[in-house]
Amino acid sequence: MAVAVTSSPTVPAPARPDSLRPVDWLLLAYLAVVSVVAVIRAPTRPGCWWLLVAHALFVLLLFLVTRPGLGPVGRTIREIYPLFLLPGLYSELDILNSGQISVYDRMVQQWELLLFGSQISREWWQAVPSHFLSTLFHGAYLSYYLIVSIPALYFAWRGDLQAVRRFVLVVIATFVLCYLVFIFFPVAGPYYEFPRPAAWFTRNWAARLTYEALATGSSYGAAFPHLMWPRPWRRLWQQCAVRRGWGSCF
Repeated sequence: MAVAVTSSPTVPAPARPDSLRPVDWLLLAYLAVVSVVAVIRAPTRPGCWWLLVAHALFVLLLFLVTRPGLGPVGRTIREIYPLFLLPGLYSELDILNSGQISVYDRMVQQWELLLFGSQISREWWQAVPSHFLSTLFHGAYLSYYLIVSIPALYFAWRGDLQAVRRFVLVVIATFVLCYLVFIFFPVAGPYYEFPRPAAWFTRNWAARLTYEALATGSSYGAAFPHLMWPRPWRRLWQQCAVRRGWGSCF
């Protein structure tokens, strides 16, 4: 007599959390270093204790973005979330470097004097007085904010999360390196060290926005190194352009 055997329904395996990526480990390592610095400096800068709370919240955020079953929006946020942290990480520098802290402006000014023969940030605008150049270079300074965000948003809009991941990793690695220099080798910069340019030189929209941004959002000790930042972004843009056949544009 034949016996019918019914197969039991296959039980799907539970979804696993998304594994940590290099950018996640990089941020965790950076925040661990900053947390140690915050504990050391907290006795003279009580605001540093709040940084430890903020770092604990980052761990919670990391748990949320690595949960299984994220939809399209969640997967996109999972890739670009480190960029959202940059303003907060930058603001931490002002707390860490507040109070009586040694800065290395004189040393960096000596380097600039050896390289260029003068203090360009103080003297160049007087040697080449131009409303047009003032607008151009202050506008170039402001474009930095767009360089950080627009490529990632563009790739996300295209649905190319791999390109977003590569771009974000390079940007975060660059910023983390610079932020560590800001913490252990703070340089106040021309905004704090030199007199302001003449009023006629800043009488344009780009200069006004630049000085408003510096007045409301600048972190003390975060002036050097700025010149390093654009290089990795350009290199990554070149790689992405070649992969899409845009290489001749670069």
